[in-house]
Amino acid sequence: MVINDLEGNVICEVAGEFLIGADLRRRKLWRADFRAQNLSGANLDHADCSGADFTDANLSGANLSNSTLKKTILVRADLRAADLERADLEGADIEGAKINGETRTFKLRTNGAKGGWVWC
Repeated sequence: MVINDLEGNVICEVAGEFLIGADLRRRKLWRADFRAQNLSGANLDHADCSGADFTDANLSGANLSNSTLKKTILVRADLRAADLERADLEGADIEGAKINGETRTFKLRTNGAKGGWVWC
């Protein structure tokens, strides 16, 4: 699968057709377009997703620990049971993003984040 930025430029390719459980560790995914994609169980540990759009994306059970999510759009994203430990959401839009008791938020940085989580 090809991952494009918001202008349609190719950022990288991922083995397989789907992003479910994809290994995207340490990738530079600046301004990536993940709108309405299923990334459940994906590994984005230490990935730089600055400016990416995850609107309506399924990130349930995904590993986003230590990732850079500055100015990322997570509107209505499903983050239930996701690992956000030490992630940087500075200036991100989290309006309506879904979390639950299994979502790990230890040392999560949210300076300047807009909107609010929805507990599901």
